[in-house]
Amino acid sequence: GQPMSESKARHLALSHADLRGVEVRTQIVHSKFDQALFGEHPCSPSLGGVSSTEMWERLHQEANVPFASGTHWHSRFGHLVTYGAGYYGYLYAQTFAADIWRSALVSSM
Repeated sequence: GQPMSESKARHLALSHADLRGVEVRTQIVHSKFDQALFGEHPCSPSLGGVSSTEMWERLHQEANVPFASGTHWHSRFGHLVTYGAGYYGYLYAQTFAADIWRSALVSSM
């Protein structure tokens, strides 16, 4: 194939930021949901709280993240089982990586 033009490469790089806000809000929803399931006060109808499905929908609405009502996507979210109230660590890792990138790498380019 032919090398990508500089203008197309720049456009591609900029397009990655187009939906970054939604991506971050979605990660926040996942982190809050993880805390709601496995945190200090887990949501559970048997404990007087709401169901996981109700919590999932509420967190999406609070964060203004699209939600498909009537679905149970969260029941197939395997990371929740292995993170055990620590899913927010993913966002921390992104924050640290971005800081390192800006402070150490971007300035040398």
